[in-house]
Amino acid sequence: MVLLNNSQSDRSYAILGTGALGGFYGARLQQAGAEVHFLLRSDYQHVRQHGLTIDSVQGNFKLPQVHAYASVEQMPPCDVIVVALKTTQNYLLPQLLPPLVSETSTVLVLQNGLGVEAEAAQIVGAEKVIGGLCFLCSNKIAPGHIHHLDYGAIASDTTQTTTSPAASPGRCLKSLMTSAEPMSQLT
Repeated sequence: MVLLNNSQSDRSYAILGTGALGGFYGARLQQAGAEVHFLLRSDYQHVRQHGLTIDSVQGNFKLPQVHAYASVEQMPPCDVIVVALKTTQNYLLPQLLPPLVSETSTVLVLQNGLGVEAEAAQIVGAEKVIGGLCFLCSNKIAPGHIHHLDYGAIASDTTQTTTSPAASPGRCLKSLMTSAEPMSQLT
């Protein structure tokens, strides 16, 4: 296991969309010692009471307590905001992103589809947005319960330029990686 170093674990993370993808990466970050805030909808009560359970090929674990929220207005601004919603929910981004983004925040978009980064950039500015491509096989099998079958690497466009201190693609994405193989290959 590769754990977060002090500068990475000092960052705060907001996970918008705590499903198979956002729940898995957010849980790995919290497991590694990072401060993680999860936005939930239908699973909110369950996760607030019981936490998150991850069944993984890299080792099962349970987070009995997580920072769970039903509304972004209750969440603090964070250093890295991970957008892991289904793209059909992107019409909510103008309400979801502004309360979480500070002057130094980075928005990491981990969604299927083309041009999804542009939607976030229109709201928070292109200099704050990084697009990522996940190579992950996982399912949400029950409320607050994620089954990770394989993979986990995240690639990003390393040609993107951003002015956010936390936004270097390598730094931001390496923070999401907690297992040396196969998740450490970043491009």
